[in-house]
Amino acid sequence: MNWIRLLWQNLPKLIFPFTCAGCGEVLYQQEKMICLTCQFHLPFTDHLGNRNNELIQQLKGKFAFEYAAAFLTLQSSGRVERMLYQLKYNNQPAIGLYLGNLFAQHMLIEKQFQNCDYLVPIPLHTRRRLKRGYNQSERIAEGMSEVLKTPVLHHFLIRSSHNPSQTHLSRIERLENVKDIFECQNLPHMEGKHFLLVDDVLTTGATIVTAAERILEVIPKAKISICAIARA
Repeated sequence: MNWIRLLWQNLPKLIFPFTCAGCGEVLYQQEKMICLTCQFHLPFTDHLGNRNNELIQQLKGKFAFEYAAAFLTLQSSGRVERMLYQLKYNNQPAIGLYLGNLFAQHMLIEKQFQNCDYLVPIPLHTRRRLKRGYNQSERIAEGMSEVLKTPVLHHFLIRSSHNPSQTHLSRIERLENVKDIFECQNLPHMEGKHFLLVDDVLTTGATIVTAAERILEVIPKAKISICAIARA
């Protein structure tokens, strides 16, 4: 009767098969979220363990930070772009948990992020969050927290302005678009803490810079590190 039980357990997958978030192929039983082929071909950066990586070079001089790293390289029409599209626009928050989990597992091998006190996801404005149903950066941070055991601050950083999407803006327009859009809670016990800002995609860095500057303005002796699932 084992085959009957196995068939019953897998009946939902037979009727509504789970597909890979990276390529769209049907997942085998042992695969989770993305297929083994996509896992093998993920375009990892060399940022972890590299004190002179591209993201650090990009952000250097814009604000004071401890460390910065992106996990994957974002390529047009590639696996990572398809995964992040599913996460942001197709109501699949589990992809954020999966990617955050995977990123954090790699972080455990390297030591740069293990002295952070809190994970701070880049917030969405309330209107956009209600439309989407969740904040993708929060889901990524929650996935990271499961591995790193570092708490997530959900309402510490608040997006006070509903600015237009950054997707089709130039670098100068992005800088103007995110100016003064964040508010930060001034909590006495946060003084001197190390905050790890978490985002899904980092392009020009305008949003991350604005968020970091706001925290540094409000929290005395705060330390900032940066991480993103992908860098364009």
